[in-house]
Amino acid sequence: MNEWMISGYKVRFKSHEGDVYGRLYDILTWLVQVHLDALCLFGSILLTLQVTWKKFFSTTQQEVINRDEFLPAHDFENRSFTVSELQQYDGIQDQRIYFAVNGKVFDATYTKDIQYFMDGPFTHLAGRDASRALATFSLNEKLTNKSEIDDLSDLNPLQMDSLFHWEMQCVERYPCVGRLVRSHQPRALQNACIRTIRGCMGELGGTARNKAVDELPLPRPIKNQIISMR
Repeated sequence: MNEWMISGYKVRFKSHEGDVYGRLYDILTWLVQVHLDALCLFGSILLTLQVTWKKFFSTTQQEVINRDEFLPAHDFENRSFTVSELQQYDGIQDQRIYFAVNGKVFDATYTKDIQYFMDGPFTHLAGRDASRALATFSLNEKLTNKSEIDDLSDLNPLQMDSLFHWEMQCVERYPCVGRLVRSHQPRALQNACIRTIRGCMGELGGTARNKAVDELPLPRPIKNQIISMR
């Protein structure tokens, strides 16, 4: 009798132990399945975002390319711009979009950031000197709507440091097409300087003269005038 009862308890214990292991197995299986489902969902989201980004980016690039086909060809060599001349390159009067930062003039026309200047947060910077607005972290139109060049003499050291960092970012992102000047150099003085340089290089041969002119820190149009002037 006792042996029969003991054997009965053993059978029940083994049966209960089997149920515990079975439940643990089910729980572990469920946890693994949940993690696998989460990974699959995360992968699907990443794939969707990647496809959407590529589609949007290629469309944006194509819009910029199509826009460029209708733009007039222009010289990317550095030149000087007065404030009034720069205002023409606002994307409306001229389809090109230029802006100035710390004396340098940058071209945003052929970049993916063009929409920011057309109808985005940088609308007031198109065709303007953006130095003060960027240095003071304010896109107020009054800060860029000036008729004369801003000497920025009243900016504090922190604002000047901020302006320097903005300038470095613009150098990396946009082609520099010139400099902002208060007024253009008189044509007569420019021609006199060209003749003086030409006279100093008169003894050099054609190839040596051209090489020496190429090494001068001057815009390409002036270099061409030095080479071609007789």
